[in-house]
Amino acid sequence: MISKKEEIEEYFKDLRFEEIPHTYQVNGVFLSSVSAKIKRFYREFDAVGISERKAKREGTNAEELRAEWQSIADVACNFGTKVHLFGEDYPYDNTLIPSNNHEVAITKFWKELPPHLVPVMMEARMYHYTYWYSGTADIILWDTIDESFVIADYKTNKDLFKNFANQKMLAPFDHLLDTPHSHYQLQLSYYQLLLEQLGYRVSKRIIIYLKPDGNYEMYNTDDYTSELEKLLKIEKMVSF
Repeated sequence: MISKKEEIEEYFKDLRFEEIPHTYQVNGVFLSSVSAKIKRFYREFDAVGISERKAKREGTNAEELRAEWQSIADVACNFGTKVHLFGEDYPYDNTLIPSNNHEVAITKFWKELPPHLVPVMMEARMYHYTYWYSGTADIILWDTIDESFVIADYKTNKDLFKNFANQKMLAPFDHLLDTPHSHYQLQLSYYQLLLEQLGYRVSKRIIIYLKPDGNYEMYNTDDYTSELEKLLKIEKMVSF
């Protein structure tokens, strides 16, 4: 009997992913990513404007400020990639030794995972047959009690709920504060739409927040698939 992992891989077998420059394509056609989709729902950080104002106010150099911010972002990105790679491998080889506290948190998550939640796939690359977007979920679990999928993603942000001046997301999600947590709720809902194409139910979407003290917290996220699918249908109509 074909396993659920094999079923997922077979369903999305035509998807090709290139790590650099992080592109997805099917039969030579490039697809939009979930990350790109989410960008339409928030205002991107205005590095130029903010650095100019800060430099004027503090008597510093705007270009140096932007270079410093970019350096910090690059370090965080590289660190996050390393942690995710450990998280991808550890479920298959629990003899791996963590090299930092975020990786320690990953080992704790897997050791404490309830037995009815069975790992199916790590780094599940998927695409939508109708709406032509793609994404990669860190973890796919199978709930043996209610026979449903659970989607989970590792996060290493310093603050999941960081917000500037009470700024909100953009419509139709303008009831949400513009925070990493809000972005991730949409991200996981986009993944849910991808996975549900196989005919299974997704019962939960979980953020696994890896903390620098070696512990983790789990956050269940809200289901925004209905709102997202309405938008995807409009996008598809407009594209024709």
